[in-house]
Amino acid sequence: TLLMLNNSWHLGEYQKGSEKDKNRIGVSVVFLGADVVVVFGGGDSHIGSLAHSKKSIGKQDYQFTFPEHMDNYVVDLFVEGLKDQVKGEILVVGGIHYNEITKEQISEIMRYCSDIVEDIRSDLSSGKLSSSK
Repeated sequence: TLLMLNNSWHLGEYQKGSEKDKNRIGVSVVFLGADVVVVFGGGDSHIGSLAHSKKSIGKQDYQFTFPEHMDNYVVDLFVEGLKDQVKGEILVVGGIHYNEITKEQISEIMRYCSDIVEDIRSDLSSGKLSSSK
């Protein structure tokens, strides 16, 4: 789904998995000019971690993860997977929480996140998702 807001904000929404299987992930991508904000969540969504990368630095320059959270793995995946596709800065924030989740479900969630990163990269490359739409 693409949406134009205030002539300068553009939104892409992505989803994989199922709530029943404790692996559903949702991701929203918002452009603020040349900058991008990626928000992800699943299960009892929350803010568990965030990271920032500035194009001029070429690498992640800030990350914060709340104690007892492991959402930094997902944050890193999105920052590293998208930073070369974004013209400006990128901020990734979110959290995933499913009670009694198994290692297999966690692996599946990470695969889904990787798939979503590839979907976003494809949409950015094709122009389907851009700061100028």
